[in-house]
Amino acid sequence: MGQQDIGTGPKGPSIPIVKFRTMGQRIVGGLVDEEMRQQQKWVNGKAEGLRFKDDGKPAWELVLTLLVMPGSSAVVVDRDSGDDVPVEAGQLVRHIISGYKWNQYITARDLLGKDNKARTGDLFAQTYKHASIADGSENRTILATEADIAAVPRDVNIRKDMEILVRRPGPEHTAIVEQCNAKRAELAQQPVGVGAPAGGGYDPRTEDPF
Repeated sequence: MGQQDIGTGPKGPSIPIVKFRTMGQRIVGGLVDEEMRQQQKWVNGKAEGLRFKDDGKPAWELVLTLLVMPGSSAVVVDRDSGDDVPVEAGQLVRHIISGYKWNQYITARDLLGKDNKARTGDLFAQTYKHASIADGSENRTILATEADIAAVPRDVNIRKDMEILVRRPGPEHTAIVEQCNAKRAELAQQPVGVGAPAGGGYDPRTEDPF
């Protein structure tokens, strides 16, 4: 079975969310599904309703469900201990994109050409390249090391600058396409509240596709 068009995203199952803690961390994965949803407003670590922009319009985000591939070094938070745990090839994760990073994702898709519709098995990569802070209306000051970040006062807003890449799978990626199709079908059949299905299937010896 080849690639399938992406729907509105699987609902319900609890799948860990990718986190980027330090520069150089990366997520590489095959696309299982994506969902556009309104952002939550968080206060002291708790969801306090839906988030709106200053003009009253909903603030949206895009949630990608990915099957992790080799080359990944980002982390997820362990639900029991609260500790950061490195992602593993074959694991299902969710990755949230909003704001400028969403624009980067759209640009990366546009590079595929006119036929840029999201499909299962599309290959996705995001790398935390460096951080920056605003310097006037357009310029930004680059923070190239973790020490540079640590030296910035806490009340200064720091942006994590990412590189986002998207490509179609080649013939050598038939396995990842089939596994993404299977995971999407599996998620669609699960009731709300069921934990994420186990990873596996994708051979972690396969090279990073980027």
